[in-house]
Amino acid sequence: MMKNKSSSEGPEDFRKRAEESLKSEPDRPDDMCLEEVNSLIHELRVHQIELEMQNEELRRVQSDLEISRLRYADLYDFAPVGYLTLNKHGEIVDLNLTAARLLGIERELLLNSHFQYFVFPPDKKEFLSHLDAIFDERKRQIAEVRLSPKGGEQFCAWLESIYLEVEDGAGLCRTNMSDVTLHKKSEQVLENVHDELARANERLTLEIEERRRAEEALKLFAYSVAHDLKSSAVGIYGLTKRLHKLSRDVLDEKSRSYCDQILKVSEHIAAFVEKINVYIATKEANLSFEKTNIKEILGMLKSEFSVQLNIRQIDWIVPDSEVEITADRLSLLRVFSNLVDNALKYGGAQLSSIRIGHEDRGDCHIFSVIDDGKGLKGADSEKIFEVFQRHETSKGVEGAGLGLAIVKEIAQQHGGQVWVEPAAKKGTTFCISISKNL
Repeated sequence: MMKNKSSSEGPEDFRKRAEESLKSEPDRPDDMCLEEVNSLIHELRVHQIELEMQNEELRRVQSDLEISRLRYADLYDFAPVGYLTLNKHGEIVDLNLTAARLLGIERELLLNSHFQYFVFPPDKKEFLSHLDAIFDERKRQIAEVRLSPKGGEQFCAWLESIYLEVEDGAGLCRTNMSDVTLHKKSEQVLENVHDELARANERLTLEIEERRRAEEALKLFAYSVAHDLKSSAVGIYGLTKRLHKLSRDVLDEKSRSYCDQILKVSEHIAAFVEKINVYIATKEANLSFEKTNIKEILGMLKSEFSVQLNIRQIDWIVPDSEVEITADRLSLLRVFSNLVDNALKYGGAQLSSIRIGHEDRGDCHIFSVIDDGKGLKGADSEKIFEVFQRHETSKGVEGAGLGLAIVKEIAQQHGGQVWVEPAAKKGTTFCISISKNL
């Protein structure tokens, strides 16, 4: 019997081999010839199946290649960037649909045309230098030129080109073309905004300097006025008191009443001037942050207000635990003093207790001064902390309207704030926060 041949043997080869076998051995029995023919037929069928499988694989590969080609064609034609292939003379050898759209002409009509015809005349020299550099230096080149598409508005194009080797040795240039008109306009807008910001910054710097000088002048004026006003108030007080002492028997009751009123007004003026000095000093003070024991501060306050607390039988309630924070000691004393004084002044006859509270909020300390007096019904929680602002409930109570403004200034210097919490029935609760990051 014959051995099987390679699957690469074709049908015609099988036929010739079968004929030669029959001619070379004509005297073999019929059954031997039949067996060899069947073997050849079997080999032929196997080979046919292999060919069909190869054809099927070939068709599948061709199908995949066609799908890939179509995908590549879509990516190439509808890319956001225009693709151009140019020869060394600047003729368009190939381009995608995006490039054709940017140039305003159908792709077929652009083939073999010169790209430089679309370059705005003043930029043609720039483009030709760009093209020469590609073919001479054979490395990536970048250029920015203005293009004039057919029937469209001129636009600014960004060209990025590389050299392509080809078989004939002539070489080609692959150029990516992007419309950067909007980008250039945005750059111009940003440049204008930057210039405007620079001018605004200069104006702001001048205004800040002017304001600083004005504040300095105002501060000097305030000190001068406060000094002269206090001196005058002290003089009026002294003269009036002397007049009251020397002429008490001569003056009638009405005149003595006038003297008392003058004394009281002059005292009020002196106290008001002192508050102004304290407010100015608070704004200008160089703070000294140190470990401060709140219990010691509250002990000093109790001594300061002990007479009023005892006479009016007001309970003084403070935290039992030791609280130590980092703060400016004098400023903190002034805060509590102003808030307690505020409670005593405006609490009214029904005031029976003043409570100092403390809460640790993680990043800050919250202190509260709570009284059970008549309260600040309908008070504007922001307005009462402004300079010279007094609530309507303060009518008939002496005050300069600076105490809470000083508290607000100190709170801000300590990275915190001050506010009033609404009371359910009566009383007032002032809260102040002190940052832990001082």
